[in-house]
Amino acid sequence: MAPPLLLSLGLLFLMPVLGDGPFWTDIMGTEIELCERAWWSNLLFINNFWQSKEMCLVATWYLACNFQFFILSVFIIIPLYNWPRVGIFINLLLLLAGSVASGVITFVAKLPPGLIFYPDLDTVSNLVTYVYHKPYNHIGAFCVGIFLGYSIVKFRNVKLKPLTQVTGWCSSFAVGVAVLWAAYRWNSDLPPPPVAALYAATHRVAWCVALSWLTFACVTGHGGFLEALLSWKPFNALGNLAYMAYLIHPLVILYHSSRTRDLIYYSQYEKVYAFCGHFLTTLLISAVFYVTVEMPFTRLGSMLLKTRVFRKPSGGRGALASGRDIGTVSVGHTNGKNGTLGTAHVSAPKGREISNTSWEDQVNKSKVNIDAVANEIFPYVVEGSSELDVSVDCMTALLKTFKAFRDLKGWAVRLMDASGKLPEGLLEGRMASIGSYDECMDLVAEYKTKELYRGKYCTVMLSSGHDVQEMFNNESDAAAHLSTLLRHPKRMTKIVYRVAAASRKFRLGICVPSVCSLEDVQNVVAHTSAKSIGARTQVTRCEVKQAAHVSGLQGFLIFSLCLLVCLVLVATVLDVRSEDNAQKALPGAGFLTNCLLSFSFTRNLGRLTSPQEPEALGAAQGVQAISMAWLICGHTYFLTENTHMFSGLLRAYDSISGDILFSPFVNFTLAANTFFLTAMTPPFLLVLSLLLLVPLTSDGPFWKDYAGVEIERCSSVWWTNLFYVSNFWSAEQMCLFVTWFPSTVMQYSVVGLLLLILIKK
Repeated sequence: MAPPLLLSLGLLFLMPVLGDGPFWTDIMGTEIELCERAWWSNLLFINNFWQSKEMCLVATWYLACNFQFFILSVFIIIPLYNWPRVGIFINLLLLLAGSVASGVITFVAKLPPGLIFYPDLDTVSNLVTYVYHKPYNHIGAFCVGIFLGYSIVKFRNVKLKPLTQVTGWCSSFAVGVAVLWAAYRWNSDLPPPPVAALYAATHRVAWCVALSWLTFACVTGHGGFLEALLSWKPFNALGNLAYMAYLIHPLVILYHSSRTRDLIYYSQYEKVYAFCGHFLTTLLISAVFYVTVEMPFTRLGSMLLKTRVFRKPSGGRGALASGRDIGTVSVGHTNGKNGTLGTAHVSAPKGREISNTSWEDQVNKSKVNIDAVANEIFPYVVEGSSELDVSVDCMTALLKTFKAFRDLKGWAVRLMDASGKLPEGLLEGRMASIGSYDECMDLVAEYKTKELYRGKYCTVMLSSGHDVQEMFNNESDAAAHLSTLLRHPKRMTKIVYRVAAASRKFRLGICVPSVCSLEDVQNVVAHTSAKSIGARTQVTRCEVKQAAHVSGLQGFLIFSLCLLVCLVLVATVLDVRSEDNAQKALPGAGFLTNCLLSFSFTRNLGRLTSPQEPEALGAAQGVQAISMAWLICGHTYFLTENTHMFSGLLRAYDSISGDILFSPFVNFTLAANTFFLTAMTPPFLLVLSLLLLVPLTSDGPFWKDYAGVEIERCSSVWWTNLFYVSNFWSAEQMCLFVTWFPSTVMQYSVVGLLLLILIKK
């Protein structure tokens, strides 16, 4: 577990080397900052007890849960081994306790029944923190997996009657469909608290039971064409990549979102298209790291621990004393109008007008437009120079920029052009105009052949000064105002009401002289907006293009990755030279040489397409591969929550939430409980290392919002991933959200190890 986990943390800390952008700090920067604070919670596998906004790698909550379940499993499997009835009773008791806990918390806190497509992000965050990441919400899936493993060992060669098979398949199909589509109407209108509590308490266990029948039928030879499909060889390779892909895919999605230069239209087609790219990219990266990190450390672990299959002890008792290696099976769960501020509009002649219109005429027309815009700006500039507390250098630069703009100097026009304008589509959920990030960052202003300043990109948040929720006394008042405009008044009123409350700040990207400090920009923007549009403003940050700075930690991570590459190359050369040897090792090779050969690229590449164990459940690999794709698809929709990145959000909420075919995508969280993974730490370390290097690689208007946030998280809480306790942190505090799963698995592994030792004795 540890190497993949450390890999993911390392990749996160490398992210600043790899990108930038207008949303970088909001996304990746925040994540890195969180991991810098709470990385240790991931290594201790307690990060799922943190709030979601404080977790390092939020997805590692699953690892923490599994680790905790492994510790708990010793109290289940030992009684199940020696006293089957007692073990079954304890397992059933834990299943019921977890279900009741999830239902009660959902009812008391009035939470949604699950992670549905619901626009109130605060409510969803509370659901993630208090229910979704906690062990009691997933203990039912683990207990169903225990029952499944027990049944497979005891009844593997059973011959089922046709009536039993038909009943099992029909029941499994009906339960699965009910779980996937029961929440369809709740995407826009939450059910009553009792109904939400009932669904929250039962839907994961019900899904586990349905999937358990599929697995049991395939293992016992009653799976038919599904058994052949799930045992397909390509699924075997994808199943082997599942754990590494689980750790890598959040970085792929976050990196893509962080480097965004323009708004993304939110629609089904765009999300499916993005999923295809994310999925293929994740597979390629995961395959490389599987061969170079996960598989080598798995081999090393096998060599060091000398794991052996337990044999049936003489006189053994209990149903599990069958002499078969049981293993562990877990199934579960602005255009603005012409003439807006800072916009120079040039009319382009068409057709025959081109031949009759001289360039000088076009320049003169442009000057007229520029003068009109300048006449609107100049009073605020002059007034601000006397009223505002702005530095002399900043005011001088602004006045020179204004003069250069009137003279149609290219750099001055580009500075205006790089700033955002009031966009169209405000009533459809477009809440940002980010301008041109790269145009601003590359701008060099020259005045009388000397460099005056460089471009500085600043993010401004605009608000009307009124709380949107106070605009309507209640939702019925809102319905009265909007019913004539919307096709589905009741449903859409709730959506507009909550989305507007969550996204009432408009994000504007502006380009200013680099000699102006953040305080200077804040004063100028606040004064101008108050006089012109009456909005409240806050300049959240400003950034200037700088050479990439490699920190000591990032340098160490780069050195470690280079060392790993050299190790793989040396091991591969040694392995190729020893191909004629029957043992696939050098003549007279000792223990250290064989450890080195564990990093052979060719040897590990062969293991990618082969079963991990001779008697591995082939169908389980197929279920694991499909679950991985399902999970990545769901995270493509939900992992990026920054509403300023998207346009057409309200229309998307209307169309997507009302699409019955979308319901399975909403329930993607069930996929997290349908596969059980091992050998996690090396890939985890690699992912964390790459994350730390990301800030050195790119930039953009969204870079700080996403990449910066993620890197900030991981810089502080990365240790929670390394100690596999990240699932004890909240989703907002976690470093790499998806690492909840490795944490959970590690927590289960400790208990499983103790259990196996006791069973052996």
